[in-house]
Amino acid sequence: MLNYKHTAEAIEKMKKRFSNKKNHPMFGKKHTLEVLKYISKPGVLNPMFNKKHSIITKIKMSISRSKLPLGLYDKKIILLKHL
Repeated sequence: MLNYKHTAEAIEKMKKRFSNKKNHPMFGKKHTLEVLKYISKPGVLNPMFNKKHSIITKIKMSISRSKLPLGLYDKKIILLKHL
C-alpha cells in the first residue's frame, strides 16, 4: 500500500461514512500501552532521531500551521506588509 493514492470517489465515500464518529472503526477503543510504544517509535527507531529540521523546513511548517498569512502585523492583527 506504500505510495497508494485513494481516488476522489473513495475519499468522498470515506468522508461520508466517517462524518458520524460512531461509524469510525476506532470509535470507543483505545490502543494498549504496548501498541503505543510501537506507534511512538522511540529513540533510534524514529526517522528523525538525532536529526534537526533545516531553517527552510521550519519556516514551511510554521507557514502551513499559521492561521494568518505571513507578513508584518500591528497589535490589532492588521496586516501592514505581506511577505
